[in-house]
Amino acid sequence: MKLKYLKTFEGYKLEPHRNYEEREEIYKQKYIKLFNTEVINGNLDLSDLKIKDFLYTDLHKIKEINGNLIIRNNTFLTSLFPLEKVNNIHIYNTNIKKLGNIKEVTGYFYCYNSQLTSLEGAPKKVNGNFICPNNKLISLKGVLKEINGSFSCSHNQLISLEGAPKKVNGNFYCDNNPALTEKDIEWLKQNCNIKGKIIWK
Repeated sequence: MKLKYLKTFEGYKLEPHRNYEEREEIYKQKYIKLFNTEVINGNLDLSDLKIKDFLYTDLHKIKEINGNLIIRNNTFLTSLFPLEKVNNIHIYNTNIKKLGNIKEVTGYFYCYNSQLTSLEGAPKKVNGNFICPNNKLISLKGVLKEINGSFSCSHNQLISLEGAPKKVNGNFYCDNNPALTEKDIEWLKQNCNIKGKIIWK
């Protein structure tokens, strides 16, 4: 099954004038069967959609996305769903609080302007940048040990850098975390291998 965007699946476009009840019925009749497949060949775009539990439950049937997972301006999803593999993840302006134990992201992981309170369940492997600014993180525990690109945890509420990746091949951004001090930065330098710059002010 090939899919580029959920919004135009099977050639049916969701007209913006439709109210929520009409859209919900369309999901049930025309889109629910999409999630009976384990592999999606193309992007899965859940942006701007009002997805309730009946649809979210079926997302768990998906195991692999040979494309990007895109979730923008979605206030219904509060956690990611488990995946074996996905190309890139781009999450912006959502209510997502928990990550979903995704095994491999072959490109980048972006989750910003959302509600993450923990990195527990973060992808086990990310081959590009790992970006999670503008969330509600107080700890880095749970993040993977090595980042092949840059790492950003800026604009959060971190009280320390313990749990930070042991190796970052790009820059490490932790600015705009008011509780962090020079002592935390020294700890980072002594305990982690940061190839690029450390930006914290």
